[in-house]
Amino acid sequence: MVFRFSLQRVLDFRLQLEDQAKNELARAIKALEDHRQLMARLAGMQRTSFAEMVARQREGVWADEFRDMIDFLRSVDRRLKEGAIEEVGLRQEVERRRERYFAVRQEREIMDALRRRHLAAWQIELRRLEGKELDEAAILRHRRKNEILATE
Repeated sequence: MVFRFSLQRVLDFRLQLEDQAKNELARAIKALEDHRQLMARLAGMQRTSFAEMVARQREGVWADEFRDMIDFLRSVDRRLKEGAIEEVGLRQEVERRRERYFAVRQEREIMDALRRRHLAAWQIELRRLEGKELDEAAILRHRRKNEILATE
């Protein structure tokens, strides 16, 4: 006798949803990390460019060149501000994905617990049936033994 969980397809589907949610969470975390790395590179570029501008200013720089450096620093600063806003959205997306993953995982764990309970009940029933068969076999042996003794 083989155990068959009647809701196995539902459990399999829950496992599939959990894997999907886990992958979506991983992608959201990766996107956030990539964004943070990009913003760190931009901030480094901003510091380097600012230091270069200060050094060039000490040496004496043409007005057009100085204006270009200021425009570049402003564009980097604007991009950093936009990036900070994007990061908030990415963090919110990670949190949404994390909540979905935990919800889906909880649903799968509930189904898994139900499967374990069904398996335990099946094992108890199997042991009961085996015990019943053993009892019947013992009764038959006892009857045969008594019949043999009665005929002697």
